[in-house]
Amino acid sequence: MNEAWPEITAWRRQQRERLIGERVALQPAQHQSWSAAINAGISAGFALPQDMVVGFCWPFKNEFDARFAVRDFRARGALAALPLVVDK
Repeated sequence: MNEAWPEITAWRRQQRERLIGERVALQPAQHQSWSAAINAGISAGFALPQDMVVGFCWPFKNEFDARFAVRDFRARGALAALPLVVDK
């Protein structure tokens, strides 16, 4: 195992906590604006064959909300799928 791995793991944990904190602190208007831009890019960036299955997750802790892009995909013939959560 890499000797630096404990430092890398600690750094990643710290960065994740910081980034989640920043995301949770976003003002609703800013979050909505960024989400709309991301959804528009995703919707425009993928050609979907009929019956394609698109997997997505429900937003957590103010994450990007992909449901609007998924709604567009469904309107173009894709199927949507959420993961099955069996344990914490």
